Amino acid sequence: MEELIEFYSYIEQLKCVTRYKSFKAMHENVAGHIFGTLFVAYDLMAKYDLKLNKSHVLELLLFHDLAEAGMKFDIEAPNSAGNANIKQLKHIEEVNKISAISEKFKKPYIIKFFNEFEEKQTREALFANLVDKIEAQNHMIQNKCKDLQVLEDYNFIINFADTYVLHFPELNGVVEQLKQKLKSFIPENLK
Repeated sequence: MEELIEFYSYIEQLKCVTRYKSFKAMHENVAGHIFGTLFVAYDLMAKYDLKLNKSHVLELLLFHDLAEAGMKFDIEAPNSAGNANIKQLKHIEEVNKISAISEKFKKPYIIKFFNEFEEKQTREALFANLVDKIEAQNHMIQNKCKDLQVLEDYNFIINFADTYVLHFPELNGVVEQLKQKLKSFIPENLK
């Protein structure tokens, strides 16, 4: 029983990890992001009748950012995606952390789900990655892209889901609508 409480305590830390360190006006914690991905995924799968293992997609999303528990700030996507060294270091750190958590709490499914999400070898993992990007775009829209000050940051978030939507052409309209909304927030002086 003590081990369960320790595991739940570990998960509780996701509520305290801030996403968007550079974008203070758009505060979100990792738990809130995960919560958002679950709703977006479920709704898109239902609305577009996607032929996916729905419960497995939700499992992948539930655990995809578990490595961020215990951090003060998440490493922001523009920084990690735009820099191969940072991306590699982040990946190694996350794999080590997830492996340790999975082993410590005797929960092999954690590393299994994490690896599947990261390796993107299944349609469920590709969709989970797409939803991860869509939720981040939606969060930016809901906060009217506050704190974004350079065109590169706007362009990054506008094109964030492009690679993954290629695998789900039925969702092109959704991604295009998000992109248009994001573009509307670009200040005139940056266009």
